[in-house]
Amino acid sequence: MVTLTSEPALMPGDLFELLLDDNPVGTAGTSPVIPLANVDRGEHRLAVRIIDAQGRVVEQTASQSFFMQRMSLSQKRRMKPCQKDDYGSRPECPPSMKPADD
Repeated sequence: MVTLTSEPALMPGDLFELLLDDNPVGTAGTSPVIPLANVDRGEHRLAVRIIDAQGRVVEQTASQSFFMQRMSLSQKRRMKPCQKDDYGSRPECPPSMKPADD
C-alpha cells in the first residue's frame, strides 16, 4: 500500500496518479491510498503526479527508490516456527516436513 499526502489538499477535479518505474499504476483518482500488487523483487522507483481536470500534470514528486524483497518459505518458518497443527495448513509447513509423533 502506498499512502500519499498533499499540502495543500487536492483542488476539486485534481487526481493523484502513482508511477511505478515511470509507468502509471491503475487509474488516477482522488484516494490517497493506492495498493500495489505483484511487484517484482529488486529495486523500483515511485513517484506521484497531480493531474488537473484538463489532464495536465500540475505537480510531480521526485522519484523515491525502494527495494522489494519477497519472503521465502524458509524465512517464514524461522519467523513463526511450524506447530503441530500447522502442517498441511500453512504453505511453509508441508505435511512431508511434519516430525514423527513420539
